[in-house]
Amino acid sequence: MNKFVDTLCVAAIAAAMAGSAVCAAGAGAPGAVAAEYRLSPRSDSRFAAELLRLNQPDLITAQEAAAKGTPAADLWKAQGIIVQWPELSKNRANAARATGEYVDAVGTYLDSQSAGIDGVWALDQAKFIIGRLAEPFISRM
Repeated sequence: MNKFVDTLCVAAIAAAMAGSAVCAAGAGAPGAVAAEYRLSPRSDSRFAAELLRLNQPDLITAQEAAAKGTPAADLWKAQGIIVQWPELSKNRANAARATGEYVDAVGTYLDSQSAGIDGVWALDQAKFIIGRLAEPFISRM
């Protein structure tokens, strides 16, 4: 459960940071030059968010297979779980296994990134965590 909460916090913070073009490094001081949040124009996270928005599960699966052994493999594994979630969530055991795999994949991907991640991708992850993964916990409260 703690890993789930940690990933939720990381996703929310990443979404907030990526949503703004400027980091807090001196942004509020008059005359200070703020550090830019750098994102590659062809980032995997931006492409993953776009494929999810366009509802392209076959392309996400193909990217997941193509990314084996790369730092982006965990990104595509997480995206694959999101697109398969309606089917995975029908069985409690599959849902629990997929939840663990998703949390591990997102955490590993975020830890491996030295550059910025796409804000839309981060927001998609936060919406999935709050709207789908946390649903059983929230309904018990």
